[in-house]
Amino acid sequence: MLKEILENKGYFDQSKGGVTFSGGECMLQPDALTELLKGCQAAGVHTAVDTAGNVPWESFEQVLPYTDLFLYDIKAMDADVHKACTGVENGRILENFTRLADRGENIFVRYPYIPGMNDDQVEKIAEFLHRWQQIEAELLPYHKLGNSKYRALEAQNVFEGTVPLKDEVEMLKKKYGFQ
Repeated sequence: MLKEILENKGYFDQSKGGVTFSGGECMLQPDALTELLKGCQAAGVHTAVDTAGNVPWESFEQVLPYTDLFLYDIKAMDADVHKACTGVENGRILENFTRLADRGENIFVRYPYIPGMNDDQVEKIAEFLHRWQQIEAELLPYHKLGNSKYRALEAQNVFEGTVPLKDEVEMLKKKYGFQ
């Protein structure tokens, strides 16, 4: 995989881009991820790790020296709301985020906004992030691009019908300082 990445180094250099490792959850395979990150760093390729943060802190410690940017999802501050949205509580996620942010790591937060699910969390998330001036955050409104996949799989989509109004999203972004 590293060979394939490095074949595109000219493009990364010209575009000032790099490589984002995501998944599923790429942090669930910290040894393989670390090797790829090391190779990219040695070649001068910018690295980003896209994570929900629900992994042991040791996984973060392993990849930290080789990661230029963390793309970090925060879906809710309230543990019950987070569990209703994702099936897991968020204690470890928020603890890992706090440790990264307190160290001054380069983090970009994404808040997936889903009316009827986590819409009451926007103020809480903005308030939580306010203590770290270096943190940038983006509000990502739920969209219906995946609805056809649910239908094709004959699976229930609990989020269907939860697309927020554009004016509502813009108002929240402005009010709470999200991108």
